[in-house]
Amino acid sequence: AGVLADWQELPAGGLAEELSGCQRLRDLDVGGNGLRNGGMQMVAAGIGQCSRLRSLSVEENEMWVSGLRHLLVPLQGMSMLEALNLANNNLWQSGAVLLGESMHFWPNLREFDLSGNNIGAEGAVELGRGLCGCVRLASLKLGGNNIGGHEKRALESVCRVSSLTHLDLHGNWIENDGMQCVVDTVSACCPGLEVLRLSANGVGSAGVQVLAGNTQLMWRLRDLDLSYNEIGDSGADALADALVSMSVEHDDAAAATRPTPRHLAGREGSVRAAVSRRSGLERVVVLGIPSEAERVLVSAGERSGCEVKTRSAPKHPQTDPQAQAQPLLQAHR
Repeated sequence: AGVLADWQELPAGGLAEELSGCQRLRDLDVGGNGLRNGGMQMVAAGIGQCSRLRSLSVEENEMWVSGLRHLLVPLQGMSMLEALNLANNNLWQSGAVLLGESMHFWPNLREFDLSGNNIGAEGAVELGRGLCGCVRLASLKLGGNNIGGHEKRALESVCRVSSLTHLDLHGNWIENDGMQCVVDTVSACCPGLEVLRLSANGVGSAGVQVLAGNTQLMWRLRDLDLSYNEIGDSGADALADALVSMSVEHDDAAAATRPTPRHLAGREGSVRAAVSRRSGLERVVVLGIPSEAERVLVSAGERSGCEVKTRSAPKHPQTDPQAQAQPLLQAHR
């Protein structure tokens, strides 16, 4: 794998020349190098020689749609590509349209990251038309794309990929209406979904109640992120009830179907500890919630055996970009 330190330090055409001798290269990461349109054109020329490429990351290069056009020329001939990261490249709706038209070139794609490209609702619709043919896609990251929750078909388009195990829609401001659509769609279309990230989406207590009330989906999920939403006390209560009820249902079912180990006979607490861990959520992340809601959820987590994360580990604000972003997020909210 190759990682460039700084595109500006490369001689003209240097990267393309180096890549031309790497026909066996499988993983390439040129993220965060400010390649832009011209640099991406040169990268594309080199990538065209890497016929065995399986994983490519070009995130944070400000390539815009013009740079994407250059990149798609060699990529459309790489049917074995398994992971593609295009996050934070200002691709907008027109970029999503191009990608929607190109997804069929990558039948083996398993991981796709298009976060932070502001594709909007219409872009999501166009992208979704291509995603529906990606039968092996397991991880889809579309955070920070301004999809919104009012265009139901936009969320449906990107949530109906049946092979998904990981879906990230953080920062799309889907609100309660969008939450209803996401829950209904993934519950019906994504039987293997285990990770769902919906932080910073303006979701209120009604939206959380919709999610918590969908027993089928809650049992499938292992990891749920609802941080920086307005879940309120009623939303926290609904989520807490769901966690506890899943734990109780599992314990009752396990006790009814499994014989008590001979060495634990008569010891109820030990029998309960001996049964296998319940299905359903193993971790819930709810950063940025009121103290009372935090208390309710932490208590439910302790009772159910589910990890409930309500606070970030302290980090130095000058070195942690997330810490630097918190004041801006709070101001927006």
